[in-house]
Amino acid sequence: MKKTFVDVLLELPVDTTLSTFLASHGLPVADDFDWEDTPRTSQALVEAVRAWPDVAARDRLIGNLMASVQLADPAGKQAMFQAAAGDGAALLGLVGCRSDAHRSF
Repeated sequence: MKKTFVDVLLELPVDTTLSTFLASHGLPVADDFDWEDTPRTSQALVEAVRAWPDVAARDRLIGNLMASVQLADPAGKQAMFQAAAGDGAALLGLVGCRSDAHRSF
């Protein structure tokens, strides 16, 4: 089954990395948006992307989101660990990820 942006957003943790990524693409969310890592928050982000009237910006965000998880397979996982082999901090960061999609993102 091929993943959609909805699958990816629901799988990724709602953390600083995700909020920075979405902000860098200009996704409009309320100033008081609760960035708590809950399924409800993830679903709210999915709805914010779906409702975004700027189609070109929305398509760029979705394209970049989907490109960011292209390494979320066994070969990608192996490549990331090999690339980080000489950097202990990078290795710890990769090990600390919740899933292969999170690691790839």
